Amino acid sequence: MIMSGEITEKIGKSDTIVVGVDGSDASSSAIVWAAREAALRGLPLRLVHAVVWSMIDTPMDLAAYGIPREDLRAGGEAILAEAADAARAAAPGVSVSTHMEVAGPAGALLTASEDAELLVVGNRGHGGFTGLLVGSTAVQVTAHATCPVAVVRPDRPDTGSGPIVVGVDGSPEAGNALTFAVREARLRDCPVEAVYGLDDDQPADELASAERLLDKALLEQDAAGVSLTARVVRRRPTEALIEATRTASLVAVGGRGHGGFRGLLFGSVSHALIHHAECPVVIARDGV
Repeated sequence: MIMSGEITEKIGKSDTIVVGVDGSDASSSAIVWAAREAALRGLPLRLVHAVVWSMIDTPMDLAAYGIPREDLRAGGEAILAEAADAARAAAPGVSVSTHMEVAGPAGALLTASEDAELLVVGNRGHGGFTGLLVGSTAVQVTAHATCPVAVVRPDRPDTGSGPIVVGVDGSPEAGNALTFAVREARLRDCPVEAVYGLDDDQPADELASAERLLDKALLEQDAAGVSLTARVVRRRPTEALIEATRTASLVAVGGRGHGGFRGLLFGSVSHALIHHAECPVVIARDGV
């Protein structure tokens, strides 16, 4: 954690799990999920909290916002300390470190995750991460993160025993998601289910094409030791994936897609998954 006079700590390069922390319920769920994920991967966990520089160094009346200026740093340190305790309780063997970044929340997370294996955020927050998934911060994090991003809802905990569901549409990005899902399944010792959503009004030849696409996607995977199945669901892609998450431990999708999942991060499918998936959502990236 940074102390007075240590405002711009440089995060060293290392494989780690990074999680955004702001004291919200969603953040708390993300911390527990990230700690357990770090334990599965045998990696350290880094907790990141953002504070806007102008709110610390610019004389202004913050009382109107309910945040006395002198309490910002102390409040951030308290949030990180509580988060670290929660992480250690969830995964006692994991190495936990904290970092308070004086920057905007998106910038803090992106910097911290530059060499991370996974970035974890809650689906909603307050403080430094207000509106994380409904405003500009969400767009920046999901669009520019160079590692997979996991989104955790406080009311949709990981079931732990269900399959990993992955949205497949034939795009390279969906292939990244499938690769991520297979690797994650090895860690969790659980099956993977690839889902292709096809609208009911699509012609029969589209169904045959979707089935061929799924077969090809599975054949391209090194799925040794993992139970990997696929199915075409005659429903809209959004509905097909959300329905599948009801019994899933995780759902993985690509950063961008085509066909049934076009514009995944900037349209209705992404928002629907983030707000309605009944398990954590992972947005995969190149190199997963």
